[in-house]
Parts: sequence; C-alpha cells; structure tokens
Amino acid sequence: MAVGTWTASATASTAIAEDMSRGNLEIQHTSGEEVYLAFGDDTPVVGSGIRISNGQPYYRVQGTHAYKAIKMICDTAETAGGGYAQA
Repeated sequence: MAVGTWTASATASTAIAEDMSRGNLEIQHTSGEEVYLAFGDDTPVVGSGIRISNGQPYYRVQGTHAYKAIKMICDTAETAGGGYAQA
C-alpha cells in the first residue's frame, strides 16, 4: 500500500523530496507510459537510466540513493502516476 503519491510528466519533475532519515523506498508505477528515474541533482533522460513500467510490482531503492531527491520523467507527453512506500 502506498503511503504517498507522485506524478511525472514529459518535463522532469522532483517527485520525492530529499529525506536524510529515509533508508528504503519502494516505488510503484501505476498508470501511463514508462517512467525514468534520476537521483539527487541528476536529470532523468527518456530512454536511458532506470526505467519503471506500468504494471511492475515495485522498484526498491536502498542506501544512499534512498534519501536523495528522486526526479522522474514520463516517456511521452502523457502524465504518469504512481505511489511510494517508505521505511
């Protein structure tokens, strides 16, 4: 079950803010086209980087990447929605 939600569009957006106390993050993509992830100050690029597809169970982020800001970009001009759970 998601404890929060995010949306990403064709324009890169910071979906999840940096949180130094976060040790794990599970991200699930629930609608729209594929979404690409970037961590910290990086900018996501369509077609490269970490891709999560609609219908994947989840993507788990641990360690130093888990507390960084997470930016996302959608594969097309559509908007993609999803949820995240943190521990």
